Amino acid sequence: MDYHSYLRKMTNLEIKFANQEDRTKWNNFVEQNNGSIFQTFEWKDIIENSFGYKPYYFYAEDNGIKAILPSFLVKSWFFGKKLISVPAGDQAGPLGEIPASKMLINESIKVGAKLKIDQIEIHNFKQEYIPSNSDFIKPWDYFSFISDLSKSINNIFEDFHKHLRNGIRKAQKNKVEIIEAKTKGGLKLFYRIYQKNMYFLGTPPLSFNFFENIFEIIHPKVKCYLAEYNNKVIGGSIFILEKKSVRWFIGSNLLDYRHLN
Repeated sequence: MDYHSYLRKMTNLEIKFANQEDRTKWNNFVEQNNGSIFQTFEWKDIIENSFGYKPYYFYAEDNGIKAILPSFLVKSWFFGKKLISVPAGDQAGPLGEIPASKMLINESIKVGAKLKIDQIEIHNFKQEYIPSNSDFIKPWDYFSFISDLSKSINNIFEDFHKHLRNGIRKAQKNKVEIIEAKTKGGLKLFYRIYQKNMYFLGTPPLSFNFFENIFEIIHPKVKCYLAEYNNKVIGGSIFILEKKSVRWFIGSNLLDYRHLN
C-alpha cells in the first residue's frame, strides 16, 4: 500500500502529543515494537530532568498507537535552535508503521517551521522515512558498530582485527583490571576522566547530573565499568542493557595511559 492509499484508508488517524497520561501505552508500544531505551518515557525523564529541554512526543493513533516520534526542542547559542529525536540517543527516530511514521516526520517539519527552528535531527540507524526534498532535516551520518554476542567468547575475539586483539592482550599483560562501579563515588571517578577528555577536545562536557539521572531512572539497566592500573582508575565505560542487546553508551580514558590499551 502506498502512502496516499494509506492516508485514504486511515481517515480516523490522529496525530497527538503524548503527555504523562500516555506513559504506559507509549512504553508498551515501544516494548512491543522492539524500540530502544531512547524512545521510552524514561529517557524523556532523563533529558527533561538533566537539561530542561521541552519535549514534543508525537504519536499517530487510530484504535491504538500506529507510530511514535519522540523529540525535544533544544536551544543553544552555539548549535542553534533544533528539534532533536532525541538528545544523547542514537536509535531514537520514528517507530511503528512506515506510512504513519512518515506522517509524524512531516508533522515535525510543520511544528519546526512554526517554532522557527534552524534544523531537525533524526538520530536513527535507518533514514528511509526522511523526505528527500527536505533541506530542513540534517542527515544522521554517524556510524554504529554491531557485534553478534550469540557466538562463543573465543569466536568473538577471533573476529576482531588483529590490532584490536593485540591491544587486549597488551592490557591483560600489563594487568589492567576491569571493575564495576557500584556507587556514586565510582561514577564520579569515571566522570572526572570523561570531563578531562572533553576539555582536552575543546568540547563542553555533559553534566554529572545527566549521568546521575541515567543511573537513578533506568537502574538496573545501566552499568559502569572502570579500568584500573596500579590501583589507579585510568578509564571507564557506561553500558545500557536492553531487551536483546548491550549498548556501549559512552567511554573515556586518561591520555597518559592510552599506550596500555
